[in-house]
Amino acid sequence: MQQRPLREGDRLRRRYVITQISHLSNASVLYKALDEGAHPARHCAIKERAIEALGADRAAAVAAFLHRSARLTALAHPAIPPVLDYFVEDDRTYLVTDFVEGRDLEELLYDPDVEFTPAQIVKWGIELCDALHYLHTRFPEPLIFRDLKPANLIVSPQGRIWLVDLDTIAHPSDALAEPPLGTEGYAAPEQYEGIVSPAIDIYALGVCLYHLLTRRDPRLEPPFSFAERSPRSHNPDVPEALAAVVMRALSLDPVARFASAAEMAAALQQLMLEEKAASGTPSE
Repeated sequence: MQQRPLREGDRLRRRYVITQISHLSNASVLYKALDEGAHPARHCAIKERAIEALGADRAAAVAAFLHRSARLTALAHPAIPPVLDYFVEDDRTYLVTDFVEGRDLEELLYDPDVEFTPAQIVKWGIELCDALHYLHTRFPEPLIFRDLKPANLIVSPQGRIWLVDLDTIAHPSDALAEPPLGTEGYAAPEQYEGIVSPAIDIYALGVCLYHLLTRRDPRLEPPFSFAERSPRSHNPDVPEALAAVVMRALSLDPVARFASAAEMAAALQQLMLEEKAASGTPSE
């Protein structure tokens, strides 16, 4: 088993040259690499995970990774970077995607020089709902992101928001064979019981919006306590209608949340239209 992350200059499959470690955790590493096999050569992102983190049965874990990754190569959405390659070496899986320039929202949240306006947060919320709706409506079975959080959301220099860390995506039936996935504070209550459905992504998006509106980190709060108090209790400048959308997404009962990401997007779009009408800004 590989005991250390790859270093700058190391190669994978003779074509991917590691240029930077972007993120490091106990079970995974995210690299920035130069794909010298592309014409012209271009940068990409490579997610490395320990096979043992995917389940106790190595053969089953590898088969599940290869099966899921093959499906991810078919995804085509403006907020989801294309999956370019996937493979297994030694005791690690590797998923290669386009590299997205920008900063993740977790980094931006802790930058005192960065401010988030409710209008900007609503815009990002709509874009993320659209991406989640795309995943949730794949045929023949929905795809669930499973680990939506600020660290997995990158804002490009142009202000676009991207879903990254795509190896968390799985069909509900596939996810049942893996250890529970999610991040404390962002994971829905039912996720701890092994339930995987579109509703867990809607809950996690609600937590992300709450975090952006208040800068209160859910990992430092009592479990599921965001559902007990409006974001207005921390930030009175949050419009009441926006707070209501966030609180509905945070319902502890999945049935009480938005029925779909498209329904949540429609609620956010209505807020945007009302704000434009109130300010006298023409609708686009």
